[in-house]
Amino acid sequence: MKILHIISGLKNGGAETILYRLVKDDATNNEHVVISLIDKAFYGEYLEKEGVVVHSLYFGQGWFNISPLVKLYKIIHLYKPDIIQTWMYHANFIGALVYMFTKYKNIFWSIHHSDLDSKKTSSITLAINKICAFMSNKIPRSVVFCSDFCANVHENVGYDKRKSTIINNGVDVNEFTPNLTGRNLLRSEWGGDDSCIVLGMVARWDIHKDHKNLFSALSLMGSTITLPWKCVLVGQNMNTSNAELEFLLGKYNLKDNIILLGVRNDIPLIMDSIDIHILSSSGEAFGNTTIEAMSCGTPAIVTNVGAGEFIVGNTGWVVPPSNPYLLAESIMVAMKLKTDVHSWEKRKNNCRQRIINEFSVDKMKREYNQLWDKSLH
Repeated sequence: MKILHIISGLKNGGAETILYRLVKDDATNNEHVVISLIDKAFYGEYLEKEGVVVHSLYFGQGWFNISPLVKLYKIIHLYKPDIIQTWMYHANFIGALVYMFTKYKNIFWSIHHSDLDSKKTSSITLAINKICAFMSNKIPRSVVFCSDFCANVHENVGYDKRKSTIINNGVDVNEFTPNLTGRNLLRSEWGGDDSCIVLGMVARWDIHKDHKNLFSALSLMGSTITLPWKCVLVGQNMNTSNAELEFLLGKYNLKDNIILLGVRNDIPLIMDSIDIHILSSSGEAFGNTTIEAMSCGTPAIVTNVGAGEFIVGNTGWVVPPSNPYLLAESIMVAMKLKTDVHSWEKRKNNCRQRIINEFSVDKMKREYNQLWDKSLH
C-alpha cells in the first residue's frame, strides 16, 4: 500500500514520535510518504535517514495562504496514495478539506490529545476540534485514538462513536531494553552508584507536564527519606537557561538533588539508568515516556490522566493529578521497595513483560495495517 501521512508538524512530541516509529517499522510492508504542515523540524531528518520522503508545506506563513493547499493537491496527485492518514487536529482538518475538494475517500484521522481545557489549549485548536467533531460522521473512514480515555473525551464533545478505533501507542522493545554496561557508565557520570536511588522524568517543559507538581512532591519528602537520591530531568528547555525552572528549583530547595540534562538522543539508556520514572502530568492522552521506561524494566509512577492507569497496570503507582502529597507518598513507597532486591527485580521484569504484551511497536503496526487493509477490501 501507498500511505500518505499528513501531520501538523514534526517536532519532538508524542504523536510525532509514534508516526516515526510506525513508518520506520512498517517500511518493508508499505510505501510511506510524510507531509508536515509546517516544516521538517526534529523528526524530518530522522525520517529521511530511513528513506522516507518528507514534504513541508510551511503553513506557518499564514493559514489563509492558498499555496500550501495547492502544493498538497499536487503531492496527492503525484503519489496517488491508497490511504491518507492524518495526525492531530490541524492535519485532520486539512484531511477534511482534501475530502471536500477531491472526494478522496480513504482518509483516516488520528488524535493523540485529551486535555480540552481552554486554559491550556488555544482557542483556534479548540475551534478546529469542534469543526472536526461535526464532520466526523461523514469524512474519515475511522478516527484512531491512542487510548480509550482519549476516545471518550472526544466522543463526549461530538465525535461519531461509530468511527472510533483504539490503537495504543507502541515502543520498540528491542531499542528500549536493559543495558547494564551503559547504565553503570551513565550513573557514574551523574555522581551516584547503586546505593543512590535515581528518579527521573523525561518530558519537555510544558504546562501539561506539571513539573511544579513534581517539585512540590519532592520537597515534601524532606528529611523523611534518609536514602540518598537524585532526580534526572530530560527534555526541551530542561536546562539552566530556563529561568522559570531555575526559580522553582530554588523555591523548593531542590538544586542539590536535581540533574538537568536538556534534550538527549540516548533516551533508551536514560530510561534504563534511572530507578523510577515519574510522569506528573495534569493532562496526558498517552504517556509515551512511561512505556519507554517500563520497556527498559523501570517501574513508573504516573498521574491518573489519559491512559496512565491502564499502562502501568499493577506494575507501578497511580496518583491523582495535581496532588503533590499523594505523589510524594508514592515516591517514598517506591524508594523503600527498591531496597528489597528480590521483589524489585520481579517488579522490573513485570514492567517489561507488560510492555512486550500490550504496547510493542509490532502490535501497533499490525493494528494500523489491519485498519487500512479493511478499507481496501
